Amino acid sequence: MPIDWTDQPPTDQPWQSVRLLRCPEAAALSGITLDYPMSGCPTHYAAGRTRPCQGKTCKYCLDGHTARWHGYLPLYNPVTGRQIVLELTLAAASDYRRQISAYPSRAGHKLTVRRASKKPNARVLLSIEPAPPNGHPLPDPINVRQYLEHMWGVDVDPTEPTRSSDRPTEHKRHSLRTPPGDSPRDVANRLAEACKP
Repeated sequence: MPIDWTDQPPTDQPWQSVRLLRCPEAAALSGITLDYPMSGCPTHYAAGRTRPCQGKTCKYCLDGHTARWHGYLPLYNPVTGRQIVLELTLAAASDYRRQISAYPSRAGHKLTVRRASKKPNARVLLSIEPAPPNGHPLPDPINVRQYLEHMWGVDVDPTEPTRSSDRPTEHKRHSLRTPPGDSPRDVANRLAEACKP
C-alpha cells in the first residue's frame, strides 16, 4: 500500500491536539469553561486504563471490576491555545453543576481543580470563578462524547458533529498516542504550572 504523503497537516482530525486529563496529585489544574454540557457515564478502571461500562454484557462487569461514574468536560487553556477534556469524579461533577448554575452561561469561566491532599486518590476540589476577559473568542468545543468514544475504541456515530458547530461529516480513525517522554501526567503538570493564578 502506498504512503499518503501531504505537505499540510490534516484538518479532519480535531482530536489530535486534545488531551484527556485528570486532576494532578500535587498541583492545581485550571482552564476556561466552554459552552458544552458535561457528559458522564459509568466507567471501570481495568488493565491500567479507564474504560466505559457497556451495560449487561460489559466484560469488565463480568470480570468483577467495580463501576464508578465519571464526568467529562471540555476546557480551553489560553496559554497553549488548546482544548483539554477534564475527567471529574462524581463529587467534583456535582460541585461543577452546583457552581456553574450560578452563571447565566457555561462558557468563559475559570475552572480550577486540585486534590484535597497530595494523595493520588484524594478528593477532587473544584472551584469556578469569573475569568478576566482577554479579548480572544473562545473556540467551539469539541464533541466530548465522540472524543471519548474514539479514545475508548467504541464505535463512533459518524452523523454526530465533531465540534458543536460542525455539520455531520465522515470521521477517520487515527492514533491519539502521547509522544514519547510526554506522559499525560507531564502534560497535566505543565498545564497546572502554566495556569497558576
